[in-house]
Amino acid sequence: MKLITSFTLAGLLLLSAPLSAKPPIKGFVSRGDLDSTVDGWTSNRNGFDDPFTLIDDQGTPGDTSDDLLLGHLVDAIMVQAEWRTLEPTEGNLATNNVVDQAIRKVSDWNTAHPNNPLSIKLRVFAGMYSPKWLALNNNGNPIMCSTAHLTNENLCFVNISTKNGKNGYIPSYWKSAYATKWQNFHSLMAGRYDSRGLIREVSLGGCAVANDESFWRHKGDDTPNGNDGVHVIRHLMNKGLTLEKDKNCLKNTQFSAMSAWSKTNIGVAYNVWFDYEANGNDLIWTQNLSFTRTAMQKCVDKFGSRCNIANNSYGNRDIGDEDDSNKISFWLKLAGTEATWHNLASKFSFIRDAQNTYIQTEVWAAKKDENNQFIGGEANEIHTAILVAHDKMKIHSAEIPKLRDLKRYDTYLNDIYLSSTRVQNVRAALKE
Repeated sequence: MKLITSFTLAGLLLLSAPLSAKPPIKGFVSRGDLDSTVDGWTSNRNGFDDPFTLIDDQGTPGDTSDDLLLGHLVDAIMVQAEWRTLEPTEGNLATNNVVDQAIRKVSDWNTAHPNNPLSIKLRVFAGMYSPKWLALNNNGNPIMCSTAHLTNENLCFVNISTKNGKNGYIPSYWKSAYATKWQNFHSLMAGRYDSRGLIREVSLGGCAVANDESFWRHKGDDTPNGNDGVHVIRHLMNKGLTLEKDKNCLKNTQFSAMSAWSKTNIGVAYNVWFDYEANGNDLIWTQNLSFTRTAMQKCVDKFGSRCNIANNSYGNRDIGDEDDSNKISFWLKLAGTEATWHNLASKFSFIRDAQNTYIQTEVWAAKKDENNQFIGGEANEIHTAILVAHDKMKIHSAEIPKLRDLKRYDTYLNDIYLSSTRVQNVRAALKE
């Protein structure tokens, strides 16, 4: 059976016309089947899934009348973009960049399929994906952080290594000069895209290290920085990072930069924050839920209902965490539930009205056992976790796994998972 949700012509016009404020994305977001590996200055985290991608050929060979394409089965397309490719030279956005390409592709889809219009979620990566021009010497080479940079505000780069094969250079994001450059970039971006109705959300990520999860400092990353045997954060501390500077970037720099976006929703991926302090070449970590709440409060105070609160790693193993106050799922539950949080502590006036919340799902749709083998049964498939998140945490959208991984699920589950009734019913629940 063809599973297509109908939209009115008015809804399509809403996606196309300039808006005074944009509604949040609801339903499924196609995440973007991209390789996020960084090697030095080389990477390509620019792209998006083509909504015209065939997912389920339900008819006879050669008959496309009942084919289910990706755009039939999701509600938004994630556009991933690197800061350095969007702004290749300071003060100048690239023409025909990945965002422009996505707008044309999604517009083509909406014209061809007016009953199934799509919108765009934009995620810009800084950190290892930042432009070289932030700190160049007179010879045009990137400036690496030295002891001199410990006492000045001049930008510089630090060579770091994290897990998942990310080995690259990040700018000294904790400095005021960085805050200015990041804010200028978003002013350019908002000037070009804020009034584009198709772009419904832009993600926060200005203080990130290797991805857009700025509140994740790789506490559990047991991969040392290169061969020097110290943790990534400890290595950055040797180059001038301090805990207070880090937290200032997270609660001030990022939000100030996003002020240029006055119509578009602001997506923020949160994790439980851990303070850190040096202990020789090691680090001592201390959980600090208060800072997580403070940063969420800043987002709501700054953007109101346009602040979309999220977590970028949720799956079947996380079911039940919404009842554990030490887990981020618990705080998302409070964020999505009307008039709860502000009762927890007098200093927080947080969420007198429910915020919009969303999740990014874990890579694997079906849960695995200790032998890395899939565990069967619908209770262990990712759509079940999404439904729990909707019921318990009041999420309004979910970023689904990459298309390449969904194909593996198809083989294991012996069906076309994304187009199955059980999965599309969850998508419909998110949109209610």
